Amino acid sequence: MSSQSSASASASAAQSSKRGADLCKEYDCFEREAELYLFTRPVDQRLPDSVQYHHWALVFHFDGNDVRTVEGFGDEDDNILFAHYTKEKPKDEGKYFALGKVLSSPTKVLEMAKSNDYNYKSYTATWQNCQTWVKWIAEQLGEEVVKKINDFKTLKQANPFVAIAGKKISVGSRQLSSASKSVSKSS
Repeated sequence: MSSQSSASASASAAQSSKRGADLCKEYDCFEREAELYLFTRPVDQRLPDSVQYHHWALVFHFDGNDVRTVEGFGDEDDNILFAHYTKEKPKDEGKYFALGKVLSSPTKVLEMAKSNDYNYKSYTATWQNCQTWVKWIAEQLGEEVVKKINDFKTLKQANPFVAIAGKKISVGSRQLSSASKSVSKSS
């Protein structure tokens, strides 16, 4: 193997490893009720209309302190969307919005994250982003969750003009609807 192809293989392995670390193993397959929250945090970068947009994640709060968070991230290096799964609440400052109770297990949550149709698709700020990734998970959880998540506008719904221009901007974001109720972070 040449040193150039060896370096290429190492870079590819490092990138796969980076994404693989985001989907840890899950052994908890006990199905039970979980409180579901939409977590949003402001994105540092603003788009041309000066409106602050937000990154989305779903937080499943099972019994006790048992939490699972799933979200889609845009990879800055090759501009693709991939899944992130963790066994803790988001550490960033943001807001939690209650979406209701769902019947699931941590194993099922991980499987939904792994099988999301948006995984490894081209990432764009407006068409395939953290918001569309979260909405796909909501569809797997049922009609009630879909109705509640639809109260939150995606970037392309909130501002279609910026959405068209945003095809060239790589920022995952979302504008919250004013009708949404905030849930305290300590929930």
